[in-house]
Amino acid sequence: MDPWTGKAWGDRCPALEAGRRHGSWYLRLELPVGPDGRRRRVRRGGFTTRKAAEEALAQLQMPSDAGCGLVTVGEWLTHWPATRTGAATTISGHAGHVRLYLAPYLGTVVLAELSVAHLQAMFARIAREHRARGVPLTAATVNRIRATLRTALNAALRRGLISGNPAARIELPTARRPRAVVWTAERVRHWQRTGERPAVAVWTAAQTAEFLDAIKDHPLYAAYHLIALRGLRRGEAVGLRWCDVDLEHGVAVISQQIQQHQGLLAVCPPKTAGSARVIALDRTTVTALRAHRVSQRKERKQAGEGYQDSELKVVQDMLGHSSIVLTADTCTSVLPEVAHRAAEMTAAHVMKARGVVPGTNRTCRRTPSRKKRRRSMETASRSSASTVHPARQLGRPQRR
Repeated sequence: MDPWTGKAWGDRCPALEAGRRHGSWYLRLELPVGPDGRRRRVRRGGFTTRKAAEEALAQLQMPSDAGCGLVTVGEWLTHWPATRTGAATTISGHAGHVRLYLAPYLGTVVLAELSVAHLQAMFARIAREHRARGVPLTAATVNRIRATLRTALNAALRRGLISGNPAARIELPTARRPRAVVWTAERVRHWQRTGERPAVAVWTAAQTAEFLDAIKDHPLYAAYHLIALRGLRRGEAVGLRWCDVDLEHGVAVISQQIQQHQGLLAVCPPKTAGSARVIALDRTTVTALRAHRVSQRKERKQAGEGYQDSELKVVQDMLGHSSIVLTADTCTSVLPEVAHRAAEMTAAHVMKARGVVPGTNRTCRRTPSRKKRRRSMETASRSSASTVHPARQLGRPQRR
């Protein structure tokens, strides 16, 4: 400051002579006009050299191919979804997190200056507001929001827009995977009495058999049967085509799934790389699929030209082979025999509870218990011992 005038020296300061370490550099960045029509600017200072200020300015600015002036978290989150590829449901979930949580709480923060403190404050505020509305967020939901932000910031990191990802360093409550429990008789009674039910509950074999028996005349029985006994996801079962199934060898190739997105059906690849797989089919499931194919052909014949085929046409090369026969022959030779045995054992377990012979629609006879068989044998033995031999009745001598 000039002691005589009380004003700043500026670049006329005598202490700014060459070689003297004095003064600091500042930067100012003009942002696009905000939604309210007001000008926005970023001002930072305290840089010891011009080069340091220029480097900080370059870090705040985005490359021109990302869009002009996209420097706030909100603007990047608006631009980022357009660059995304993947499952439609995943992209839709990310867009929901951006719209409901990330953009409202972080939208005005400069992207290059986003810190862990910003994220901690955001999650604390989200938790308070949800508790005030009486709908607290679960740890799983909070972690999914963080996963969306981490994915978006990783994309910015790959483009050199930020030097680190604060979403990877934030501490959040651990989301525990719910433990599956069995629907025992007592748990069913408790649910009917109180309405309380486990997060994840599994049917017993008898309950599964009861369900399958109740819907045996349903047009989509084969799909429910396949899901119940072979563990397919809903989208996998709906997306299964006849060209993916080899009933002769008892295998099915899971190569696609059908998902619903914004009211439309879309053919998508399996959920994960491990979801693209070959599954073994037991005799009972093969029988159900054969019956479904016969019923489907009857419907096609009755409908004539008005029949609408709901197995959506997809390029068959997705399987990597020209025909399912080659795929099945190859996979059958590789598929472990234990997979088929496990499939048969699972089906037999459920069909036994249902009272049906595996691989057929015949009702099996009830086999007497071991105790009843033992009693029957003892009764027959006593009856035989008390019977007089015909030779003795005639008074004939017996050899001793």
